[in-house]
Amino acid sequence: MKLRIMTFNIRGCKNYITNKKDYDSIIEIINKYNPDIIGLNEVFGGILTSNNQAKKISKKINYYSYFGKSTRILFKKYGNAIISKYPIINSNIINIPTPKNKIGNNLYEDRTILSTNINIEDKNINILVTHLGLNIDEQENGIKEISKYLSNNKTIIMGDFNMEPSNELLSELKDKFNSSDNCLKDNRCSFPSTNPTNKLDYIFVSKDIKIIDSDIKLDIASDHLPYIVDIEI
Repeated sequence: MKLRIMTFNIRGCKNYITNKKDYDSIIEIINKYNPDIIGLNEVFGGILTSNNQAKKISKKINYYSYFGKSTRILFKKYGNAIISKYPIINSNIINIPTPKNKIGNNLYEDRTILSTNINIEDKNINILVTHLGLNIDEQENGIKEISKYLSNNKTIIMGDFNMEPSNELLSELKDKFNSSDNCLKDNRCSFPSTNPTNKLDYIFVSKDIKIIDSDIKLDIASDHLPYIVDIEI
């Protein structure tokens, strides 16, 4: 069975050009490429649909959704989300430990991994969506948590890792999982969307999943470009 996966940092649905809330541009990109499963970063969430960006988007396109809180920004829940054509069976928010002795000048914030199970034609797929920190000690802690899942079958790991491909912290993931970057055309970058010079977004799949193709699409809505990978399970 073939599936299309997308990872997309949506910047709180704030358009990168106009700097205004813009759900329509995000929805337009999703409809254009028709992914089956989407991992979202920088999402605001809440109980009500009006406060839950993932739910608001998924309702418009008739998908399932789940929001996982990482922290609060401006008194609002903020974190990662998953949107899926297929039912989300269960979900778990895994906390990434915040370093005790902080180093670096970048802002520290609570980070998490959203772990969900999706049932697709009687096949159970584990999806991990994360947004790692800007500081190396945060990134080290994030990779340690992700590494606990590298022996699992039928697993997809995706998100904004805030790391360039040369970062050695990614080596374990590249060794134990298939990296969609291996199929990426022209070494395309994903950030910033108007003139991308950095590759920060990733999709890794377990060895029992075949990667058919991958591409970073040049569609500007957020400050990150959407990254799409076609797989076969």
